[in-house]
Amino acid sequence: MIAAVVPAAGHSQRMGRPKLILTVDGRTVISRVVTALRAGGASRVVVVAPPADAAGASILHDEARAAGAELIVPATRPNDMRASVEHALDHLERGETAPATVLLVPADSPGLNPELVALIVERAKAEPGAILVPVVAGNRGHPVALPWPVALGVRALHAGVGVNALMALNAAKVVE
Repeated sequence: MIAAVVPAAGHSQRMGRPKLILTVDGRTVISRVVTALRAGGASRVVVVAPPADAAGASILHDEARAAGAELIVPATRPNDMRASVEHALDHLERGETAPATVLLVPADSPGLNPELVALIVERAKAEPGAILVPVVAGNRGHPVALPWPVALGVRALHAGVGVNALMALNAAKVVE
């Protein structure tokens, strides 16, 4: 099984408003991301969302669920993306079957499409031990596919170290 993790509990401070509920081509950003992941082959999509009292949270929650996501709403807003990822991994670990691969996708990725997700999913099935990173014009993008044991390594990272450190620690497994 391939699951996707979408950290969506950020403050949207740079934008000044909740960017994940803005519409692009008639659909909210969060709906577009979850829909692309589901249509591209992710068996489960876990969205870590802000608390219900946060600005725009109820819309985000409704949109994520309507698009087919499992919603995680921590009691307090996670401090950073890494903390959101850890909440999602804890949720996935409690399931009946742990995923073979985790797709990690920032929630503010409205250009994500099912075709790219499907390519990453198929490659992850063919190379289950690889960390897969899509690259366009020399720039790394998303979704990043992490084998489950690598994804769980986020818990062992030092405080203040982000999820990207997993790729540096497992450089031999990275396939662009």
